[in-house]
Amino acid sequence: MQRICLALAVMLGLLGAGAAQANPWVWTGWAPISMSQQECLDNGRSIVGGTGFSASADQQTVFGWRNGDNLSIRCIASNGLAVFFVYVRTSSDDGRALLDVLRAGYGQNTGGAPTNRGSKF
Repeated sequence: MQRICLALAVMLGLLGAGAAQANPWVWTGWAPISMSQQECLDNGRSIVGGTGFSASADQQTVFGWRNGDNLSIRCIASNGLAVFFVYVRTSSDDGRALLDVLRAGYGQNTGGAPTNRGSKF
């Protein structure tokens, strides 16, 4: 749990660094998974790369960057969970669409799935 909180704090710190330049939107979500940590990371890299973002990863998180926007997928296979963070500078519609792509990539039906509404910084 501490690692999740630390990862979230780092992500929010990174996101907050650009907040003075624009009014970005942040979306969060999650999906249950039944795959290994490595499979989760490989799947995340494939999804992020397929959205046109430059993908990179460490042993726990896949990161995607594109024109100041960010996607992050935190894989927690030991708890059967993938957590998503979407940071976009354009509009909440863009963020929601990207979140839906991430969820669908992990086999979650996006039609009516519970979500955290986009928040504007």
